[in-house]
Amino acid sequence: AAERVGRARGSRPLSDEARAACEAGCAVVRAEDVEEGVAPLAPCLVQRAGEKATDAGSDAVARCVAVRGDGSGVERGRIALGEDTRYNLRLATDQLATIAEYTPPPPHEFDLADITLEVFAHTAAAEEDARESAKGEGGGGGDAARNGSCPPTTRGDAGSTPCVDASAVAAMFRKRFFGRVFATNELLLLPCPGDGPLLRLRVSEVNNMGEDEREEEPLYHCFRGRFTATTAIRLVAPGGGVVLEANAESADGWHGGRQQKQQQGGARRAATRVHVYTSDGEFFPVKKALLRPCIALTQAVRDASPDPIEVNVDVDCPTFDRVLLYLESEAMERADAYDFPLTLLPAMAAAADALSLRSLSELCARRKGEFSTRVREYGFDEVVAKNSGGGECWLILDGMVLDVTRWLPEHPGGSTIIPGQALNLDCSRFFEVYHASRESFLFLSHFYMGEIAREDAHRVPQPKEPPSVDFLEQLREYCGSFRINQEAATHLGAACAPRAARV
Repeated sequence: AAERVGRARGSRPLSDEARAACEAGCAVVRAEDVEEGVAPLAPCLVQRAGEKATDAGSDAVARCVAVRGDGSGVERGRIALGEDTRYNLRLATDQLATIAEYTPPPPHEFDLADITLEVFAHTAAAEEDARESAKGEGGGGGDAARNGSCPPTTRGDAGSTPCVDASAVAAMFRKRFFGRVFATNELLLLPCPGDGPLLRLRVSEVNNMGEDEREEEPLYHCFRGRFTATTAIRLVAPGGGVVLEANAESADGWHGGRQQKQQQGGARRAATRVHVYTSDGEFFPVKKALLRPCIALTQAVRDASPDPIEVNVDVDCPTFDRVLLYLESEAMERADAYDFPLTLLPAMAAAADALSLRSLSELCARRKGEFSTRVREYGFDEVVAKNSGGGECWLILDGMVLDVTRWLPEHPGGSTIIPGQALNLDCSRFFEVYHASRESFLFLSHFYMGEIAREDAHRVPQPKEPPSVDFLEQLREYCGSFRINQEAATHLGAACAPRAARV
């Protein structure tokens, strides 16, 4: 990777062509590498690819261009980057990384409506301050500084807020970066018009929709897009507190583009959110577009007043939070895939009734029907046959029949301890001994298949030592909401641990 716009360590100076491309935020490769398939097919868009499953690669995207010949200063097998681009792609000098071609979405989804930029003065003192901070306190670190990977002054207090002509800066930005792809939190270097200092810009926000469109979109999210001739630019001080609008084109700091501006002196537009208060006093500001399926809230959703209307719902905070997750799934057309523990089925069904949310009511009815079809009484021989057939693992816990086959590979204690100790007997005592935390109860509804048939209860072998009365009471209290025949589901070894013996 090249230093900011000059010479990579141990290499010849970059040509004017390569230097200009680096300054413009491009990734520069040798045309010979492109022809041999070593480098991406230039020109194209590229990003750093993730090296493992937990690494999604860089959000930032650069335009890859090719130069030919040794006179370019770009070495074979290497890629030349400006320092800001190198930081945005999360690359260090001499790092071996996979650079992959990036295919953008269609223009109507990718072109930016507006971009907001924080502006700092990029001074020599600030640059040195950032490099010193990259070395680590006490001089113990230093890998980032040695690799040349420290960013172009990322600390918020490293550069002062400059006094700039915002219109002139916006015009220069538009000329230099037209057609470039930007992602949030990218850093850029831009010469200040006139004799001012070098400017450091941070992309704090990008939007591919206007403000009204964003509010109508229930799940709007944008972190990357292409800067075009119609993209509006907003320059703000660090933290976004002050709009830098010296000689601005408009009073609200936006320069050109199609950013929608609030009407001045006219009627205020209708609020786009509803303030929902739950039965336990919690508050949720929710987009009207997300609440449209809730028929009980239709009046609030259709209210045209400029201030958000407040509504109270007979749903507690945790349940309403899950309802919002369901509504988001429905907005993404994934409602059928939305899942929740069966223990929450009564609360979710009640919330659906309170909100007149028909689709959730139908989902709860299906879940209840599936549960009723799946859950039944099993004979002891049926459980033994499941465990003898190979590949399945069924347990008996206080009369409950549990299918833990899929859980075995995820079991924190390993996949062999359960089959080795707990099959074909009542495993209540083992469950209590190995699970000090009652967090394990959370998984039982997912494994629950039903109950041991009453006539077979006496056939289930008992452990040498029965479970404690406290454990059984807690287990039954938690599982009572989904167990069938709860009144008859007493512990199979109850004679060994009578409730009357509790002291």
